[in-house]
Amino acid sequence: MQWWNGRIALFDYDSFTIDSPARDVAGFVGGLLCLDDDSADWAQLAATFVTRYRAHCGGRLAEAELEWHLQLALLREAHRCFERHRAGWQERALRALIIARSGLASLPHRAGSFL
Repeated sequence: MQWWNGRIALFDYDSFTIDSPARDVAGFVGGLLCLDDDSADWAQLAATFVTRYRAHCGGRLAEAELEWHLQLALLREAHRCFERHRAGWQERALRALIIARSGLASLPHRAGSFL
């Protein structure tokens, strides 16, 4: 924690970097794709987020970089599942690996979307 401008600011120094936005987008999308509850269509939410983020950036999102960071984020998720050995870890790790192989192609496509 850090006191800043009269407020407490929290930083996760484990992943705090000045880097490409593609890394943050990929981390968020990878997290959505790895959620395994049925409370929402997480893949569709991820696709909508990427589509809207692309529109907001005006084409400045580096697609190859986004693909690379997404695959890496999903590989990290598979590794976390292996490390933690929680119930069902094998299925979750395999799912993350399968999605990592597909990368952005794993996101659902909608008519008129940028995907």
